Amino acid sequence: TCKLMHMQMHNASSQLWHLLWMLTLLYLPPREVHGFFPNFWSRTMAFAPGSITHQDMTEEAILAITVRLFAETRRPAKGKHIREEDFKDKTLLADDIFAAFYGPGVSAKRFRGAIAQVANANANMDFANTTRNDPRLHFDSELIYATNSWLLQARKEVLQAVRSEQYDVAREKLGQLLHSLQDFYSHSNWVELGHQQIHPDLVQPGREIKSIAEESIPAKGLLTTGYYGTQPEKPIGKCSHGGRFDGSSQREPRGGINKDSSSQFFSPHHYLHHEAAALAQEASKHFLEKLWREMGSKPFMRLLDISPTTGLSFVVDTTGSMGEEINAAKLQARDIIDRRRGTSQEPDFYLLVPFHDPGFGPVHKTSDPEEFWRILDTISPLAGGDEPEMCLSALELALQSSPAYSEIFVFTDASAKDAHLKNSVEALIQEKKCKVTFLITEDPSKTRVKRETLAPDRFNLYVNLAHSSGGQIIFTDNKNIQEVAKIISESSISSVMGVGQQDFFSPLRRALCSLDFLYSFAVPMDGPHPGLMMDSHPIEGLPTYLVVTVMGLNQSKSGPVQLEAVSLEGRTGSLGELKLQARTSRADLFMAELPQGLLTSSNFSLVLRGVDSEGRKLERAAPQTATVLGTLLEVILERIKCMSQGTTIQRFVLQHFVDLSAFSDTQGESAILHQAAGQHKRTWAWRRAGAWLAVSRPPRPTTCGLLSCGEACV
Repeated sequence: TCKLMHMQMHNASSQLWHLLWMLTLLYLPPREVHGFFPNFWSRTMAFAPGSITHQDMTEEAILAITVRLFAETRRPAKGKHIREEDFKDKTLLADDIFAAFYGPGVSAKRFRGAIAQVANANANMDFANTTRNDPRLHFDSELIYATNSWLLQARKEVLQAVRSEQYDVAREKLGQLLHSLQDFYSHSNWVELGHQQIHPDLVQPGREIKSIAEESIPAKGLLTTGYYGTQPEKPIGKCSHGGRFDGSSQREPRGGINKDSSSQFFSPHHYLHHEAAALAQEASKHFLEKLWREMGSKPFMRLLDISPTTGLSFVVDTTGSMGEEINAAKLQARDIIDRRRGTSQEPDFYLLVPFHDPGFGPVHKTSDPEEFWRILDTISPLAGGDEPEMCLSALELALQSSPAYSEIFVFTDASAKDAHLKNSVEALIQEKKCKVTFLITEDPSKTRVKRETLAPDRFNLYVNLAHSSGGQIIFTDNKNIQEVAKIISESSISSVMGVGQQDFFSPLRRALCSLDFLYSFAVPMDGPHPGLMMDSHPIEGLPTYLVVTVMGLNQSKSGPVQLEAVSLEGRTGSLGELKLQARTSRADLFMAELPQGLLTSSNFSLVLRGVDSEGRKLERAAPQTATVLGTLLEVILERIKCMSQGTTIQRFVLQHFVDLSAFSDTQGESAILHQAAGQHKRTWAWRRAGAWLAVSRPPRPTTCGLLSCGEACV
């Protein structure tokens, strides 16, 4: 009862805080603000419900191009040919598009996750300290040539990242590019000049943008963009960005031209907001289609995960005692290749990472099933067979080479020699939301040499990793490994989903239902350009929201599903239940505010609860656990150069939201600095001044500090 009263008081104070925030805006000093509003939360915070956000335009453009791609693609075996006309004047939803093309019951979860990654990277351009105030990235201050040059460079980096199969990097850069492209129509006078079509020369290699007003010449019918603040200073006779927070708008000529929102408070030309947003969305669609045509359908589909299936990934112990296990992996791979070829369940890629002691790798990854079979067929047990082996090193390679929402199968009969990699592997699992299933043959043969007496709990590390990933751990012996390995064919490579699967807090329950969900934890950015900065972890000490995107609400065989709440489940029991609220017009988007009292330093899982049209209770557990982090770190990349597949050279600055005194130099060969939030999340080993930098846990996040680094390789 006390916990419930606390939550009610917390919600009431939160609503009051939002009102006070809007009133406070009137008295805030000017700060930088750029672009259309970032995401759906902006409309709530700014009391501008009619505004179209960067998130809206990005999602709509991707969905529209996906429909066009499907219309030109040979239909899968159980799907059907679709036409663009079938979706005209309809609200585009990923689930509906996938169901129309691939057939009913097919999951669009990976596709939705990729769209969210692009949209979040887009929104973060208004949140990151090194991007939100740069006029070159927002078509401000008449830097039209410079911004277009940046767009052309970003376009090259997207293409290079896709060629290198670094799809996460490509999505981040694509989101940033779309943000700047969309800003052109809000920050320039293109709409005011009477144009009803997109600019034909933006982001077009070899084309030059013409009729731009020079610095010393007033616009007078020429293309211009508004100045903001004092960096750079607005020249005489030039336009301002405008809005309450733009100090330059008080100098002649007064006012401004931004069309960021439908609110007069934020946008002087608010009455042209929808015209500007329509052109920005059309420009986004045009760019995406040009990108698709240039790179081809297959790479474009991999860029945006436009597929209902993921890959088939094996991590295989190749020591002398593993003959039966290797044969079982081969049989299952051959069966999947033969049965799923040409169907909507055909794996998108095939991956193999062998390991033994002391070696592991290399990564064998291909989209050609016959090439994968030739590689797998050459794997055979090697001489030796000491206990333990380099299992986690191989698993880490597999995770780094696999896209989000993949499932990885590990075959071994030995414990891990490299247990020190547990935190790094667990961080990758949570970041990419991958499932890891271990098939353990607990039947040491005479060929397995024991250096010491084997501990009975030597496989506990695998148990913990399987549980935290939402996978399984299966103990068997050499006689039964062939039968047990059939779980690979029945795994989540299939698009059919169950309710309560992988819920390790309660017995396994199955029900035929397509209900599933994606979730993010979000920190509100409540400056003059408000929005939610999304991340995969809640941060201790910061106000945090849970954002849930639900799939399959209307696809249950027993009728529509009504969601009630989401519960947070720890190892020792429930940590509390949160009522879900629909904060937008979208029927699939829900939010809940996390009271600080519900958070824990231990891992916890999310369980979505609801009822179907017949009153029966339904549950769906998120496969992976979540962790509350004590720091919020942001890696800001100045330049990405993709040298070759698997190699990325990055120059970055580390921006963190903890006290600088929390950092200290430590001795030793390595210390892991985990980046908890921001662009391009990774686990970093970072050397500074001859020593390694470690992070200690602060009592609470405080003010922002800045550290500069050199080059790092990932």
